[in-house]
Amino acid sequence: MLKQEIKWYFKREALKRPSFLLILFPYLGFNWKELLQSPFYSTTSLGILLAALIVIELVFKTIINIFKQQEKIISILFTTTVFLFFYGSYMVEVTFAFLSKRLDIVLRGRVLFASFFLIITIMQWLLVKKRVSYKIANIFFLVFGITTFVSGHNPNKEHLKDINTTIVHYKNIRVQEANNNKTANSKPVILLIADEYNSPDSLYKIIKDSSLYGFSDSLKNNNWIVHNSSYSYETSTIHSLGSLFNFNLSQDVEYSKQSLEQVASHKLLKASLYDSLEAKKVQVVNIGIFDLGKTKPFTQLYIYPKNFTQQFLLFTAYTQAKHKTNSFSTKDFDNNYYPVEAHNKFIIHQLADSLSHIKNNRLFVYAHLFMPHAPLQFEPEYKNREIKGIADYINYWKFTNKKLSELLSRLVKENKYRIILTGDHGYRGDGRINKHQTFTAYYGFDSTAIQQVQSVQDLGSLINGAF
Repeated sequence: MLKQEIKWYFKREALKRPSFLLILFPYLGFNWKELLQSPFYSTTSLGILLAALIVIELVFKTIINIFKQQEKIISILFTTTVFLFFYGSYMVEVTFAFLSKRLDIVLRGRVLFASFFLIITIMQWLLVKKRVSYKIANIFFLVFGITTFVSGHNPNKEHLKDINTTIVHYKNIRVQEANNNKTANSKPVILLIADEYNSPDSLYKIIKDSSLYGFSDSLKNNNWIVHNSSYSYETSTIHSLGSLFNFNLSQDVEYSKQSLEQVASHKLLKASLYDSLEAKKVQVVNIGIFDLGKTKPFTQLYIYPKNFTQQFLLFTAYTQAKHKTNSFSTKDFDNNYYPVEAHNKFIIHQLADSLSHIKNNRLFVYAHLFMPHAPLQFEPEYKNREIKGIADYINYWKFTNKKLSELLSRLVKENKYRIILTGDHGYRGDGRINKHQTFTAYYGFDSTAIQQVQSVQDLGSLINGAF
């Protein structure tokens, strides 16, 4: 049967029927560079992938040959499903942006996806009823696919050195007991990231509002060491944290040019800080948004692949849907579920209580608050809105300070932890603001150790020196 099916596939008549491979062809054209440059690429993995795609094509052809009476409906549903699987996320994203920004209409992605499924299915049904074959569509996918392959090729692309040869700038920081507290070095360490938190000094230069220093002043009054301006080499979250977790890679100018996939696979999944802490028998708790060594993110808010199959599926509707429903969690299909908001609320409301149950003092906690980064949403206290100017960002920045004050007051209540609160980089939405300037505050660390920290990316060395 398989041999007969292969022969049939190459007949002219085959072009009149839908083809899985031809529908897929432009998707491969758009993404072939990412596949070949993937850190997970090998000729074996590519061969297995291509073989699997061919098998799907042949199985589909076999099914419609066996069930000829239902060929039309099978072909229509199959074509709609495959098309939306590979291109649905692009369609939803463009439509969502148009409706929300031009018409002020907000529809959830699942509603748009279902609408597209219905529209494409009905269009095919009407064409099939008029005896229009899939030949034109197949030729379109073929030509479009060839075009995407050719136009996507850039032989002059800058060649970056292997990310594993990036120079590490480790600092041998020795953390002393703060305030002569002899038990300080047995305390757990919490690294709390406030994503895209800008320096109050930079914001003050624009709006001249002294209330911007209210949060940092309150921390100083409660035994925190505060740096209102801290330098971050990176303005990309994944590069910033990838560098921090590997003892500062950012002084190597090529590091920031590395792809998200390279940083994730080599510097998050294989983080030097994690390896060092594991060797010291320090427990690592990940309440963040990235992998840290062997620990999984609490909520993976950034999509990045962890194997070759995930690399291939990276831009499909499947990956987007999985990402936005917390891996298809039933409860998270609720219309009121927003991954970023749910993640932030857990950090603010439940982090302190969750950590209180851990009795191990040799503990490092990575917690990542996706605030004051957009989306500006913390219902019902802060209604969802877009950033339309610096005033919107500053309003949410101040709201973030309020929520941080609530969280930090609970964390320091019993003086159980040493805490580093820092932004990963500054605000990137206004050219007047230095996006490399952020904010860092320390609780329970001695000033001598802190003085050796010259950038956000040096914090990994400080954490490592605390154990």
